[in-house]
Amino acid sequence: MRAPIHHEDNEQFTAEGIARRDAMLGELLGVLKRTHRVRRARRAVATVATVAFAFLAVRFWAPATSGPVEMPRMVEVPGDSPPPDTDRPTHLAAAVVIATVRTDPTIVQRYRAQPAESQVIRLTDQSLLDTLASIHRPAGLIYRDDRVVLSAPVTDEELGLRRVDR
Repeated sequence: MRAPIHHEDNEQFTAEGIARRDAMLGELLGVLKRTHRVRRARRAVATVATVAFAFLAVRFWAPATSGPVEMPRMVEVPGDSPPPDTDRPTHLAAAVVIATVRTDPTIVQRYRAQPAESQVIRLTDQSLLDTLASIHRPAGLIYRDDRVVLSAPVTDEELGLRRVDR
């Protein structure tokens, strides 16, 4: 156990009070050390679990190749010997290696951007008014100069309604 801590104001405590305070300090330090060890162990377990989960996720959920990869056909073409200042091995000095790589012809079809469906619907004035009336938002049309304006608010925003996303 640690040596008792003495302060200038110890005179106001009895010897029994000082002993009790020192005993409480020792107990408190023990609790703090245990708490620190538990937290450190918990962090270590969490780190190991995270690394293990990441490894397993990559191992089992990563997309697998669709089959064996076909190696490209290699062709050696005779060529000039390299300049003497190069560090190429001597067995490659008189040849150029050409590799033919074939790509999947359907890759463009599979990964191209798909056009979005058009959200524009052309309506006549009367079909617009009928549609608004069918959803309980009746309005009229006001023709002013080269513009056409609805006579009443019809959108959720104009009516102060919140839109619920599904």
